[in-house]
Amino acid sequence: MGYFIFYRKIIGGKAAEFPLLFIACSVVFVYILGLIGMLALGYYVLLTAGLILLPVAICKTEKTSRMKLGGLFLDPAIIFLIIGCIWVRFVTRDVGVSNPDDFSHWYRLCKVLYYDNSFPLTQEIQYTTYPPGTAVWIYIITKSFGFSIANCFTAQSAIIISSVCMFFCVIPEKSSSGKKILCWLYIVASYLILSSATVSNFALIVDGVLGFVALGCVVFVLNNKHKKSYFLLMFLLTFLVTIKFSGLLFSLFVCVIYFFTVHTSKTILKTVALLLTPIGLSLLYRVRNSLVLKNVDSSAHAVSIDRLMTIQKYKTDTFKNYIAVKTIKQSASFFGTFVGNNQVKLIWLSFFGLLLIALFEKINKSEKDNHRSGVFKVLVISFIFYWVYVVFLILTYIFSMTHFEAYHLASYYRYMGTVAVLMLGIFSFSLLRILAKQTSIVVYPLIISYVLLSMLSISNYDFILGGIYYSPYDRWLDYPWVALNSVAEEGKIYTEDSYLVIWDQSIWDGYKLPDFCLTNIEMTFFRSCNVNHIIVDTAQYNNTNNVDYDHVVVVYSL
Repeated sequence: MGYFIFYRKIIGGKAAEFPLLFIACSVVFVYILGLIGMLALGYYVLLTAGLILLPVAICKTEKTSRMKLGGLFLDPAIIFLIIGCIWVRFVTRDVGVSNPDDFSHWYRLCKVLYYDNSFPLTQEIQYTTYPPGTAVWIYIITKSFGFSIANCFTAQSAIIISSVCMFFCVIPEKSSSGKKILCWLYIVASYLILSSATVSNFALIVDGVLGFVALGCVVFVLNNKHKKSYFLLMFLLTFLVTIKFSGLLFSLFVCVIYFFTVHTSKTILKTVALLLTPIGLSLLYRVRNSLVLKNVDSSAHAVSIDRLMTIQKYKTDTFKNYIAVKTIKQSASFFGTFVGNNQVKLIWLSFFGLLLIALFEKINKSEKDNHRSGVFKVLVISFIFYWVYVVFLILTYIFSMTHFEAYHLASYYRYMGTVAVLMLGIFSFSLLRILAKQTSIVVYPLIISYVLLSMLSISNYDFILGGIYYSPYDRWLDYPWVALNSVAEEGKIYTEDSYLVIWDQSIWDGYKLPDFCLTNIEMTFFRSCNVNHIIVDTAQYNNTNNVDYDHVVVVYSL
């Protein structure tokens, strides 16, 4: 509240921009202190500063009546944020982590930060070059409200909702009530459609979040051309590049849009600084880990020269050509049944929609003001970026993934989901600008077409009720985690103790869970790297052979 009142009444910022800006600035501040081993100090300074700002901001605005001050929190964007977070908290209140990548890294990292009050100090984190942006935000929230899976989900979803809050910036304050309501409902529909474009809403993997934050950055650029927004954008981009390594590519996309949108005598130098500063800050995490985790195996580095060269040298030129052609075909195809096709459809529909809006903007004679959105320019930049991103994916499959993963284009649906959120979001925002500023009857068919075409291509409706979570493994949910939790206490502190987990065979009837996934679940649950398991009929098994393990855990069928 202190930060919000100060931002609105003293700085004079927009309420719709505040949520994502607050998250970005908070993460960057705590992240920088975390690099030097003062993660907890960063949290407490952030909390204390907010408490101090609250009375200061109120005193500075003492001439404002209490009604007006309280009305700050009745802003549509803030109401949207609050309702969204309450809804997410409600639908995730009884669920556990279920995505395999949460166990190999993302949830594990959140546990490390919360219980150790530090970035990783041991080799339990498998991918030491993955930046911790979202984990830092989850740390801030869970330090305030307690650590739980539901709180982790709510914290991450707040980032997504805050990014969509940016849409409220284009609604004129003097619009009629009817238009404001229509715009408000449009934004809610956009949020639901955008959230359905990615399958990682209720997982801690960050592909979906990356697309939303990149979208928030683009919207911020298109809405702010004044000088004071430059440093705020730098915070947003720094947060973006600390979410995932590929955030570097998305920050480049935002910087290109910034370059062609903001025209000043120092645009080139400012754009270069806008790109390099966040990249430099994000790379400090890798430097920190290389010093702290000195003996970590190179395979634990998600992005390292040794690992990339080792993986790619086992792939023939024929195989590399096959991967390149397959990726390009799937990325260019509107029709088909391959994994990720729904996301690709949304991307091409977005390009087509942006083209229609650009034509509408061109022929609309009533558009005489100096605030044209430049949709055609954004369309061209987006189209070029998309194919640069496809090339990036090809290189990822060749250099960063095993032969088996590359052959099947592993996680393609996630990677395309990121771009689908970004492109569909840009289209949605561009259409909203027309809706907010125009009175032409042509607007309404455009909006109806947008909703119908997007809904036809939505890949995942289940997130709305929070009941089903997508997984590549036959919709495997959180059953193994729940089963472990029923017989043992989840580990909070890292230990070098050894564990043997004996699973009753009946638990796995009908499941096809890869062995490495089960191992990651166990290591994450117990916070130990010394975990083995066997799957047997526990009624016939003799435990006396397990004296070499510090702990033996038997998991029966629930």
